[in-house]
Amino acid sequence: MEKKQNHRTVYCFFLLLAASASHAVTIKNGETKELDDKSATLNLGNLSVLNGSVIIKNGTLETQGATITEKAGETGYVTLSGRDSRWNNTGMLRLGIIDRPLDFDHIVSHASLKITDGANVITDDFVMGNYNEARIDESGFYELTVSGKGSKLKVNNNILASTYNSNRLPNGTVTINIDDGGVIEAENMSVHEMNRISRDTSVNTTLNIKNNGVLNVHKDFYFAKYTQTGHADTPSELNVLSGGKIRAENFYAGIHDAGKHNYENHTFPVSVLISGKGSSVEVTDNFVTGGNPRSFLKVADGAEISAANIIMASGGTSYIIDDGKKAAPEVLVTGAQSKITAQNTMVLGDEVDNVITVEQGGALSARNIIIGNKSAVTTNTGSYVNLLAGGEIITDGISLNKDSYFDNAVIFYGNGGNAGTLKTDYIAGFTGNNKYIPDTGNANLKSGLVFNYQDSNNFSPDLINTINIIKENTNTITLTGNNSRHSGMVVIDDGTLKAGNLNSFGNGVNVHNRGNFDLNGFDQTISSLDNRGVVRLSKNNQTQTTLNIINNLNSDNGTIIFNTELGGDNSVTDKLIINKNSTGNTTVQVNNINGRGEKTEKGIELITVSGDSSGEFKQSGRIVSGAYEYTLQRGGYIAGTDNKNWYLTNLYVEPPVTPVPSDPSVPPEPSVIPVPSEPSLPVIDPATGSYAANTLAANNLFDLRLHDRLGETRYTDALTGETNATSLWLRQVGGHNRFRQLQGQLTTQDNRYVAQIGGDLAQWSTDGLNRYHAGVMAGFADQSSKTKNHINNYYSKGKTTGYSAGLYGTWYADDADKSGLYTDVWVLYNWFDHEVHSEQFSAEKYTSRGVTASVESGYTFKAGEFITASDTVNTFFLQPKAQITFQGVKAKNHKNAGDSDIRSSGDNNIRTRLGLRAYLHGHNVIDDGKGRNFEPFAEINWIYNSQKYGVRINDDQFDIAGTRNIGEIKAGVEGQINTNLNLWGNVAQQIGDAGYSDTQAMLGVKYLF
Repeated sequence: MEKKQNHRTVYCFFLLLAASASHAVTIKNGETKELDDKSATLNLGNLSVLNGSVIIKNGTLETQGATITEKAGETGYVTLSGRDSRWNNTGMLRLGIIDRPLDFDHIVSHASLKITDGANVITDDFVMGNYNEARIDESGFYELTVSGKGSKLKVNNNILASTYNSNRLPNGTVTINIDDGGVIEAENMSVHEMNRISRDTSVNTTLNIKNNGVLNVHKDFYFAKYTQTGHADTPSELNVLSGGKIRAENFYAGIHDAGKHNYENHTFPVSVLISGKGSSVEVTDNFVTGGNPRSFLKVADGAEISAANIIMASGGTSYIIDDGKKAAPEVLVTGAQSKITAQNTMVLGDEVDNVITVEQGGALSARNIIIGNKSAVTTNTGSYVNLLAGGEIITDGISLNKDSYFDNAVIFYGNGGNAGTLKTDYIAGFTGNNKYIPDTGNANLKSGLVFNYQDSNNFSPDLINTINIIKENTNTITLTGNNSRHSGMVVIDDGTLKAGNLNSFGNGVNVHNRGNFDLNGFDQTISSLDNRGVVRLSKNNQTQTTLNIINNLNSDNGTIIFNTELGGDNSVTDKLIINKNSTGNTTVQVNNINGRGEKTEKGIELITVSGDSSGEFKQSGRIVSGAYEYTLQRGGYIAGTDNKNWYLTNLYVEPPVTPVPSDPSVPPEPSVIPVPSEPSLPVIDPATGSYAANTLAANNLFDLRLHDRLGETRYTDALTGETNATSLWLRQVGGHNRFRQLQGQLTTQDNRYVAQIGGDLAQWSTDGLNRYHAGVMAGFADQSSKTKNHINNYYSKGKTTGYSAGLYGTWYADDADKSGLYTDVWVLYNWFDHEVHSEQFSAEKYTSRGVTASVESGYTFKAGEFITASDTVNTFFLQPKAQITFQGVKAKNHKNAGDSDIRSSGDNNIRTRLGLRAYLHGHNVIDDGKGRNFEPFAEINWIYNSQKYGVRINDDQFDIAGTRNIGEIKAGVEGQINTNLNLWGNVAQQIGDAGYSDTQAMLGVKYLF
């Protein structure tokens, strides 16, 4: 071991002697020089490694200038490893240099410098992979590696790596690796500098900084700098990975000098990847990327770029790629905690188009962000920021298309998924005129904001100057900023764009078929409105919002929704004001907000048009408040006046009479200006008739009289021989009723069915002549009605279904032949379910309850008797009678869907009936002992009601006409079929005034058990 150490010492000694004896050392012909003594110093003077290698394992190498290959076809390697290995070079250290105009064919060159495991190299300047005026056809592979903790290349001045200025170089590869804690330090550094490259050139440059490797540049760092190019393929990659770092005063990547660069069929791609937690580019002043259209910057997985100022896509050059198209450099920030931060200003697109995407935890942060700063040339695209799901942009303010000459400066907020986060106080567009044509979509936005995400949220930045907004996706976005200075176009392609402040929208609004423009209760003034979708003025339960259009409204079957407190002329309402012209067709939907309905005079003005009012506004569905039916019409209720504006009125005007063509042979009479007809009645909701019909039904369905219930003739009980009455009866009733309201504006018809059953519980007499009956009864009834308004032909349907149960009692003074005085009383408790279904509205349901009771009395006397030729004995009777009925069924107070109070009227009515009944009792001798008798009868009655049946809606009363005094005729027959079975039936017709009528048929049966 000792002998070997002595041998190595002697070997190093002779190396030192040889070096000191020569000013320059050339290593060639595969020669290898090695130093492995940490205390030794090897001075090789001006070193040239042309074909060979130098290995420093321990010790110090001293040189006064060094070159590792300088011609095509040479191979040279220098390796330093270990913390006791050091190389001190004064002057320039050159690695892989070709600067002589030689011609060779297909020659491969290799050169490398490896600094590992704590070794250090110090030099004044460093040049690597430099081609100057080389007319060669060769493949060159040049590599610099600094790896391991403590390993370092320190350059006192500048590093120039992968620089090309030649006419022909098919293949060139330059690779720099800073790995595993290694460090490169320099004053300035330029990597991949393309000064002049002719056709067929292929140059690949890669700079890898990973695993906590560090590049420290005190001043300027350039990566992929182009001054003049031709048809060439010169890709370059900068990878900062896994905790790698670049520190510099200024950082430039993909920079091009002015001039036109043709990328057709050739590529100059520049790729910068900053990825991994702890990976960073830290710049104290300016971070700048150029306008290479095939450049790509990606910050991912927790990496960060930070600088005082950041400029993406800086240039001033027109870039042409395949097929004459144009493209833009791209930036992607993705992954949790990945971010690009500028302490001051961030410019995206400075004279050159730029596309930047922020997503999935990535973030942009700056005091101010400018998108589309200025433009020196005309391009086809523009600068775009794609803020996608999980992305975040944080800044005090954003300026779009700052000088207005840039083609497009657009923020695409989402791409159909969830929203990212945009935190800024304002977004400012350019101050020039807005020439954007909405139907062109995203083209020529100049300065724009495109919403296309699923979340519904608030957008709070203030919008200033010309910013064209496109709203896509089906969500709802609320603009809550102060946008009073916003002058851009707004295009709502889908979903809802909602105001969150006064004047949230700008120059003009274009609403497409699936779009919704919601003022949300905030007054808005806009330049123009093109509407094919839906415009909503106020939010729910609010009104008095105004949309003021400075210029024109054009509507292609669009819809505008107004909220109005429907009442009289001075009702509070949303308004549309058009200061110039209206064109096209608009559907108007009106929602009633707490209106109770009131008769109008001129009408409620909804729409004001100052210019040409050729646009047509048509109401959607019915407009009802309280009992009043409103109609949207031009000029209010007076036809031919104030025809520019549109009103809601509930007054009916007779349509104008079509003039009869004049006879040209007769001299015309002087024209007379027609006097507009004065409307007399408001138009009423037909539901009014349905409510009234239900009230009428509830109090009358179970109304009955003595003969309706008993229908009995005199007979002898077959079992006892005593005169008696049956103990069980059933009656079936069918009826049809007609009535009118409001001078015939409303007509109602209804059909009813009633079934009642009852029976005696007890019968007795106090003197053997009179007779008392007491019993119980119950019933079921169903009625359906339909009301039609003859002005607008709307209809309403009513439905009443209910039951009753009660008691009755009867007293006859002479029970034998029922002559003399009688008195009948009954009382019923009634309960009903009601329904009203007015056309186009949901059904209203409510109930009613109450008692009805009656006292009836009459006197029967024999008026005459005669016997026919067939021995039939006919006795003629007259029976004057009177009945008083209390009708106390009352509906519960009800509020309909429009919040109107609905109350029944006419309950607690006292109905008085006075009448005369005439009947003939006939018996043939052939029926002796069979218990068969018949009584045909006819009856007339006068009926008086103390109350009018109807309905009270809010403060307006609507009664059924013609029910105060009613005349009735009735005819029928009552008969005993045998000693066990009785049948009776009748028909009745009631007639009142104003078209009131009621027709009824009844069939009864009783059976003796």
